[in-house]
Amino acid sequence: MSWGELIRILNRPPERPWPDSVLHHGARVLLLVLVAGTVSFLFPVTPFPDSAPVERGAVLEEDVIAEVPFPVYKSDAEIEQERQDAAARVNPIFVHDSSAVDSMLAAVDRFFARVDSAAGPDRSAARARIRDLLSSYAIQPSSADLDLLLDPALRDRLRRSVRGVILDELPRGIAMRSQLEEAGDQPIRIVEGGQERVVHPDTVWDNADFY
Repeated sequence: MSWGELIRILNRPPERPWPDSVLHHGARVLLLVLVAGTVSFLFPVTPFPDSAPVERGAVLEEDVIAEVPFPVYKSDAEIEQERQDAAARVNPIFVHDSSAVDSMLAAVDRFFARVDSAAGPDRSAARARIRDLLSSYAIQPSSADLDLLLDPALRDRLRRSVRGVILDELPRGIAMRSQLEEAGDQPIRIVEGGQERVVHPDTVWDNADFY
């Protein structure tokens, strides 16, 4: 009996309820199981790692790395341009450092303590010592600068003025000019004390303004 004849027989209802009906339906079930097993054997299901469904626009909390490599048909110039376009759509973030005031005050106090030591009782060599000290800070002083630091009263006024500017102006936040220039004309985000505000770069002081 060929497969075609067998299929035609199974498609016809049985002539007698017993035992033809039992043999008829049993053969159909057996054929169904045989076809299902053959399909599963020839086309196995590829296992996929469990992953949570991701909604459109959601941001993943961890990196997802493709286990199968795939080519990217783009030139290095096109990829770099896409990176720049993506970066341009994101506002630069500046995080306010509340410890900067204390750090700068400590640095200023250390500097003036060294100047006080260099301008010690031996005034004959004090000018050379202060010049060397300033040179270690990459500062090339003029004669007027040396005269100011050699005078105890003027040196103390300078110390108090520098500390006053730090206490009054630095808490507002000072950014590097190069970083503000990178932001261009787009607004920047300032994060301070767990809160965030968006401002224009022109409203933020840079290091040149502070100096």
